[in-house]
Amino acid sequence: MGKKQAGSLKTSIKKLRTENNKIFDELDNLADRVDGLEAANKANAKAQASTEMRLRDLEIKFRSKQGEKHTDLSKEYGLTEGRISQIANK
Repeated sequence: MGKKQAGSLKTSIKKLRTENNKIFDELDNLADRVDGLEAANKANAKAQASTEMRLRDLEIKFRSKQGEKHTDLSKEYGLTEGRISQIANK
């Protein structure tokens, strides 16, 4: 292999390395964005679950005050009668 060809090969390798580094930098940036979106999604899911639980508790409290039996409420909501009593007496 001549000196000119070796220099050309080194230049090509250097160019490929630079292009690959750019691609990996872009992939890193995309991964960071995905991580951020996943974290935000997790936070939103927690907030929604908390809101749903508060609504459930308000329903239980209201229905208990209307005279519904705690045994019936516990079966419907999948909670123990003790937990229903706790919620109803908050």
